Amino acid sequence: MSNTLDLIIFDCDGVLVDSEIIGLKLTLSLLNQQGVDIDVEKFTRLYSGLAWEALIQQVRRDTGITMPTTIGQHFFPQLMAAFATRLERIAGSFEVISKITTAKCICSNSGSKQLDYMLTLVGLKNLFSPWVYSANDLGPGRGKPEPDIFLYGAQQFNAQSANTLVIEDSVIEGVKGNG
Repeated sequence: MSNTLDLIIFDCDGVLVDSEIIGLKLTLSLLNQQGVDIDVEKFTRLYSGLAWEALIQQVRRDTGITMPTTIGQHFFPQLMAAFATRLERIAGSFEVISKITTAKCICSNSGSKQLDYMLTLVGLKNLFSPWVYSANDLGPGRGKPEPDIFLYGAQQFNAQSANTLVIEDSVIEGVKGNG
C-alpha cells in the first residue's frame, strides 16, 4: 500500500445531491398507498441505499404485502418532477470537488438516466462526466450493499482498492463485502 490516493469514489444521493429526502417521502407515500405502514426511521434503517427493485422485493418479503409490479412506473415520473423543482446539490460540494486533482468518479445505485438528470440539474455533471457509473448497468444482484459497483469504478481507473477512498452515506444492516 502506498501513501498515494489513486481514486476517490463518490456516492451521489445524499453525498452530492440532496435527493434522498425527496425520494424517501415519495417512496413512503407510495408504500402507504399499498398498505405498508412504516416510519421514516425504520425505513431508513432497513432500506436506505437499496436500488428500487431490491427495495420493493425486500419490503414485500418483510411485510407480506403484495404490491403491483407497476409501482415503479408511478414512482419515477413523480420523482423526476419533484427533482425538477426541489433538487439541490449538497452545500459546498461543487466548491470542494472542483478543487480535487485526484481521479474521481461516481458509483451509485441510481439509474444512469436519473444520475445524468440529477447531476445536470445541480451543475455537477461536468465535474465527473463521463465517469458516472450505475450499479443497475452491472446487472441484477450487483447493487449496493454488494461492493461490485465500487470495484467496477476502481477497475476503470486501474486503481488499487487499498488506495481508493469511497465517500458513501448509506449504512445498510448486514453490509456485504470485504472492506
